[in-house]
Amino acid sequence: MKHFTSYLFILMVTAIFFTSCSKNGAVGPTGPSGSTGATGATGPVGPAGPAGANGANGSVIYSGTTTPVSTIGAIGDFYINLSTGLLYGPKTSSGWGTGISLVGATGATGATGATGATGATGATGATGATGAAGSKIYSGSGAPSTSIGVTGDFYLDKTNYMLYGPKTASGWGVPLNLQGPAGPQGPAGPQGPPGNANVLTTVFTITNSQWLWNSQYEFQTSPSSYTEYFTRYCDNAVSTITQNVLDDGMVLVYFTPNTSNNTNQWAPLPYEFTDGSGNFNYEIAYETNVGTVRLHYFFVQLVSTATIPTLSTYTIATYQFKVIAVTGTLSAALRKSHLNLSDYQAVSRFTGVWQQDQ
Repeated sequence: MKHFTSYLFILMVTAIFFTSCSKNGAVGPTGPSGSTGATGATGPVGPAGPAGANGANGSVIYSGTTTPVSTIGAIGDFYINLSTGLLYGPKTSSGWGTGISLVGATGATGATGATGATGATGATGATGATGAAGSKIYSGSGAPSTSIGVTGDFYLDKTNYMLYGPKTASGWGVPLNLQGPAGPQGPAGPQGPPGNANVLTTVFTITNSQWLWNSQYEFQTSPSSYTEYFTRYCDNAVSTITQNVLDDGMVLVYFTPNTSNNTNQWAPLPYEFTDGSGNFNYEIAYETNVGTVRLHYFFVQLVSTATIPTLSTYTIATYQFKVIAVTGTLSAALRKSHLNLSDYQAVSRFTGVWQQDQ
């Protein structure tokens, strides 16, 4: 009996052991999150980007005391009328258009803002009212007269580099010299490339009595034939037409079609103008030789039955002519530019002749 009890006890202990081993315990609660790691070090600065392309040429701002005329400036330029404070531009193919006033109305004085705390930058304040009109700066050659400007204005003497102002009730006062003393002479620069005359101009006027009778102006129409016109002609000495110009440069000739109304209007030769009747053309052409240019004046009949003027006794108007001799590298550059050589304004700006017209 004793042995049986022992076996039973052992069997119960074993059952309890296996029963306890076959069951899982309850899952414990989630532990707290760990702290955020430290921020990494800043990476190195990247290489600089490539340089941008050069911008287009900016517009030119002209100024004067009157409304701008159409001959001033090019498309895209601006003009300030110093007398009225009007800004014109940008100029278009139609002209200057209507000016915009640069002088604002006198505004009230804004209130003084509160003093910000020392150190940190304060927030941007609201835009104040428009202030009173500022002083004007006039300019000219020589000292200003008392009739120029009002109290508070300034004046720049561009000849002597003297600044006057601000003007008071007593006048302009003693000017300030803006030109400092001459500096020491700098070292000699490197030898430049061989120069050239580039552009040489000759201007002359021809009256009726200078047109002689007669000469011929010929145009070859085929290898074995040509058309010939009898002409009135005038030979003019032009020393700038050299053999080098004829060989490697170019000669351009312009004239003023109407000297009584506009002496700054230049039209290219050869020139052709149809008579109001439509019966014939007025023609002006030229020939070049070393040291001279020969001008031809003649008529071309358009209607075979029409009567044209008698050229030998015809009274020719007075015209002004301009001969432009272009030499050196500028001649080659002008050819490569594909400019319309009939456009005097374009040619004069390219060659710099427009500066001689000022």
